[in-house]
Amino acid sequence: MTNQPPSRTIKKLLIGDDGTITMRFKGASQLVIAQALDIKRDADGTPVYLCLDRLIHRPFEASLRVDTDDLPFSSLNVSGCVATELSVS
Repeated sequence: MTNQPPSRTIKKLLIGDDGTITMRFKGASQLVIAQALDIKRDADGTPVYLCLDRLIHRPFEASLRVDTDDLPFSSLNVSGCVATELSVS
C-alpha cells in the first residue's frame, strides 16, 4: 500500500471570459494561473471539464477536493502528463 498524502483542496476557481483559469489551493496564498485549452459545460453552464495549458497537479494526485460556494461539486478528477485535465466525476 502506498502512503500518499491527501488530495489538495481548491478554495477558489475562476474562469475568465478569455479562458484564463485562476485557482487557489487551501493553505496557499499564491494563485495558480493557466489558460484553458478546452472547456466543456453542462446544460446549466457549469464547467464539467477543463484542459489546461500546463500541469497544475502533482504526480500522485488522482483527484482534487473542491470547496467553493459557486461550484455544485465537491471533487474533480485530475489526469495528464503534459497538461492537466480536470473533470467532474
